[in-house]
Amino acid sequence: MPSPAELLAQKHSAVSEDPETPLISATESSAPSSAASEPTTYELDVEVDSVASSQDKKVSIDDETYFPALGVSIGSAPAKWGPSMSNGRTVSTNTPSTFKPAVRSSNTQLTFIVDAAEQLPVSKNDLFKIISKIKATYDVKVESTFSATTNKRTFLLSGPVSKIQSAKKDLIKQLTKPVKIEFGIPFKLISTVIGSQGRTLKPILESTGVKIDIARTGSNEAADDGDIFSNLAKVVVEGDVESCEEARQKIMSIVDQHTQNLTVKVDVDEKLKRFVNLELKNQLPPDVEVDLPLENSRASSIYLSGARETVLVARETAKTVIDYLAKRIVVEERTVPKMVHQFLDAEKIFSTVGVLVEVPEFDSPSTTVKFIGLKENIPKAVALGKELSQEYATDFLDLARSHGGNYMHAKVLTAFFVYTGMFDALSAKYNVKITAPSYKSLVDEQTKTVVLEFVCSKSEKEALKSTRREIVDAVNKITPSFVRLIDDIDTLALEKLDETVANEKSVKIVPLGKLSGVGNKIVLLYQASDDEFLPSLKETNEILDAVDQSLEELRAFSRDITYEVLDMQSADQEKLQGRILKVLLSKFGSDIQIRFHQNKDGVSDDQLVVVGFKKDVPKVIGELKQAIEDVKNYETASKYNQTFAFPTSQLSRLIGHKGGNLQSLQEEYNVQIDVQKGEDATVGDKTLVKLTGLKVNVEECEKKLTQLGKKWADERTVVMKIEQKYHRKLIGPSGVYVHRLNEKYNVVIKFPFEDATGHQDEVVIKGPSKGVAKAEEELRELLQYEKDNGYKETIKVPIAILPRVIGKSGEQVKDISADTGVDIKHLREKSDGESAQLELTGTREGIRAATKKINSIVDRIQNNVTESIDVDSKWHKYLVGPSASKKREIILNACGPNDEADFRRLLQVPPAGSNSTKIVSQGNKAVVEKIIEQVKQIVYDLENVVDETVLIPKKKHALLIGSAGMVRRGLEAEYHVRIDIPKIKQESDEVHVRGSPENVEKAKAAMQKLIEN
Repeated sequence: MPSPAELLAQKHSAVSEDPETPLISATESSAPSSAASEPTTYELDVEVDSVASSQDKKVSIDDETYFPALGVSIGSAPAKWGPSMSNGRTVSTNTPSTFKPAVRSSNTQLTFIVDAAEQLPVSKNDLFKIISKIKATYDVKVESTFSATTNKRTFLLSGPVSKIQSAKKDLIKQLTKPVKIEFGIPFKLISTVIGSQGRTLKPILESTGVKIDIARTGSNEAADDGDIFSNLAKVVVEGDVESCEEARQKIMSIVDQHTQNLTVKVDVDEKLKRFVNLELKNQLPPDVEVDLPLENSRASSIYLSGARETVLVARETAKTVIDYLAKRIVVEERTVPKMVHQFLDAEKIFSTVGVLVEVPEFDSPSTTVKFIGLKENIPKAVALGKELSQEYATDFLDLARSHGGNYMHAKVLTAFFVYTGMFDALSAKYNVKITAPSYKSLVDEQTKTVVLEFVCSKSEKEALKSTRREIVDAVNKITPSFVRLIDDIDTLALEKLDETVANEKSVKIVPLGKLSGVGNKIVLLYQASDDEFLPSLKETNEILDAVDQSLEELRAFSRDITYEVLDMQSADQEKLQGRILKVLLSKFGSDIQIRFHQNKDGVSDDQLVVVGFKKDVPKVIGELKQAIEDVKNYETASKYNQTFAFPTSQLSRLIGHKGGNLQSLQEEYNVQIDVQKGEDATVGDKTLVKLTGLKVNVEECEKKLTQLGKKWADERTVVMKIEQKYHRKLIGPSGVYVHRLNEKYNVVIKFPFEDATGHQDEVVIKGPSKGVAKAEEELRELLQYEKDNGYKETIKVPIAILPRVIGKSGEQVKDISADTGVDIKHLREKSDGESAQLELTGTREGIRAATKKINSIVDRIQNNVTESIDVDSKWHKYLVGPSASKKREIILNACGPNDEADFRRLLQVPPAGSNSTKIVSQGNKAVVEKIIEQVKQIVYDLENVVDETVLIPKKKHALLIGSAGMVRRGLEAEYHVRIDIPKIKQESDEVHVRGSPENVEKAKAAMQKLIEN
């Protein structure tokens, strides 16, 4: 850029070189012309004094305004030699304190050049008028000169900073020819650049004064790799060169804002997938998010996300790696004995030498093994495979030889063992790998062998023998009479299978047809118990008949099922399988089955059969035929598109984090989903979404998205304030209460973590509005219940008594808890050496009742005493009485409890024949004292007993006896005596009364009084 001095020199040069060119306050620049494709104006901003010189003032070298004198700086000091000098450079040592900075001017200068090719043919008078108008309009000074040598016109503008650019733009617009520039923007961003009702583009048009035309012809679809820059719309900008460039920059700025991040797809060949995944992990930039296809999935595309430029570089890197591997990865086929196939550990070989190994299916007779990898690594893989095969021992067992060569029965047993997991259990038990034929092989009538293969380490041969022995024993136990095969129930009907009767009869139902995907065979197999004798043939048939009869409902259900066979090439069937079939079947649920490579009778390579209800099958046939046509004409059929409105408020959820949800939906339905943008993309509170793909996929995807939109729009989030102390109770043991609410109302309830630092009392419920409302209501009810029943009280119990309070296996405390509705918890951490603390939680009434019961136990145990006295064994029977009646009487008279266990403790009398004389009483102190007192009294009475004879006439004896001896027993009980009255046949008047002297006298008096009355 020229300096001010150079500009002035150019002015003088212009005058001297072109004396015939009139000077219009002009300045000429000798700057070189610009390229034709770039703007040809050059600018220079120079600050000047606010008062400009007049137009006709002559410039002189002696004028210090333009050429100031050079001199030393103010306050500078002469250089001194010394430490401050270094490398011959002078160092200023002082700064004048009187220095005043210049005041910045509000005016500036700007110079630019217009090439001859860009100039409009303007006369001198018109030029003068244009310049005069610019000066008057913008309050600027304009100087211009024209060089006849270069045909360029130079302008120098001086004036306010705020107006000089506008003056320049207006001047260029009036003096230069209009130009057209063309560039491209992504077709998908046209609406974004224009804006709603032109709101984005209009300011650009107004500020630049240009005409902008955006072509709307083209494709709105991104390329297969997802790069929206692959489909560009042409933009034409018409106006002066500088305004056109300004408009272009503003438009591209909008584009840049919306394309800062990019997600692209890179397709990978299936055989290269694992190799590419391995290579790319270390070669792509760390700031690019890489979504690699799962090794076992059908997906074979890599998705790269991040900053656009970085992603584009990463895409090229990925393509380079893929191309490199595609050229070097080879497939070699080797013949390997069938028995060695299972030793080829594919994972180990790949991780060791980087070669994939593909072996045929177990049922396949093929011995060809594929080795996929770098050519130089394949010999290493083969060698490693041989090495692995030498580490194992193998054995084979053909079950078809069992039961007299009944191979059909052997197939059924094998299916049963596989289905019930018996082989897996034996493998885990003995560490022996068991390989059985597939279900499909077991239903193949052409196959007459049922070979099991056993593999184990060479050091585990005994385990192999044990495994083989157990299988042979299991096969021998199940005779053909225990098995019944039925085939009159369609596998489609098995969705409604009820195994209640089968379970009651110990019969296992094996859906062999469903498992194999061929036919309708169902196995009924009776499982005899090892603890019982084997049933007779008649009993076995009765059991199987009962189970067979329980399936009648399924037979009736099957009669409404029909079969339709369609001819279709095997290759076309392969194309139809996968996502296309999945989407098709999703329209009909589980009521329809499409069985490939089959007809009604079995396997048929170029046919398929549709199985379902008679009312549904015709619809499926129509859909299927259309799907077949779509598969055959995929390029055309996959361009079907449909647009629908999706709630704008839910777009972010539809797209997901970094487009993850949108991508998964696209893969699930095999459609392209484009969220429309711009002024025409919104309809009220909804945004248009375009779906492109096969018609059936598009329609099902639209249904899914519509359902999601309604579901998300109906979602509600509620935050409940619940004190943290109630959280554990509301969650329940192992989260049982929360899980129940989540499942019941289809909501998600989140409690804060116990160690959460913030929002500790906030419980969040999220889900459908109705479900959230119901869950919130139920949670509030549960909370209120906990509050009403959540009173807590702590009581202390002597540590020695705690086991008695808890009871055996906690039975005592459980009974108290059940009776009172109180939760009782032992606070071990708060217990000391003397007392234990029990926390009671429940209602106030319940806590009072539980406390009373616990205190009662404590009081009883604390007041518990043990006393004993010596009593001559001859008196022991009198303390017990007939059927322990006297013992019970003693305890009850002492106010003891009416409990058998307490009876044993309260009065312990040595058994008959014992040499012990100790009578022991253990229990409540007051009760024990009364019991001991009674025992003493009884013993005293027995030791001091007298036997007196009373003469009472024989005819009066009946009065003493009473009805059924009631009078006699009453006298004995009242006076504690024994009365012996002669029997009826005994002629005697003597009645003997035995007891203590006092009691005998009282009894005699009562007897006399009774006789006299």
